[in-house]
Amino acid sequence: RCNQKIVTIYKFAPSLTVLKSKQLPRKISMYGSDGKEYSFLLKGREDMRQDERAMQLFGLVNTLLAIDPITQRKDLGIKRYSVIPLSFNAGLLGWVPN
Repeated sequence: RCNQKIVTIYKFAPSLTVLKSKQLPRKISMYGSDGKEYSFLLKGREDMRQDERAMQLFGLVNTLLAIDPITQRKDLGIKRYSVIPLSFNAGLLGWVPN
């Protein structure tokens, strides 16, 4: 990974989608310097630091699953997504397509 170029934000999509749920999260998209579109869920009024810690724990569990020969053969693992806390009550979650 050391030799990979770092992708930066090139621009934001001109509009966003407000999802119909209790907290009214927003789906936002941005374009990277690599030309790809990246989508995120913008959530407010929630502490995203707990979600970030859960993803770190899932990463550790995936490492342990990869080390064990039995679970390695079964290709077991927990799907993770990006969690980016922006403040104590807002953050971005990586959008996971169906």
